[in-house]
Amino acid sequence: MLFILDSITVAATGSVTARVAKELMKRLKLICGRYNVTVITLMHTRKRDKSKPIEMQDLAGSAKL
Repeated sequence: MLFILDSITVAATGSVTARVAKELMKRLKLICGRYNVTVITLMHTRKRDKSKPIEMQDLAGSAKL
């Protein structure tokens, strides 16, 4: 079975900090094991100047993902 979570901000109760992302990933891992499900999570970059390339700061908070 496949479950796609688009975007993880929907599952978070507030902003997606590293701590929130870590807890969410921990819970999703438990669900995967318990129900034999593959989970794909999507995290969209924040709004930015599209004339410039994506930088590390655009992915802030994603270290736990």
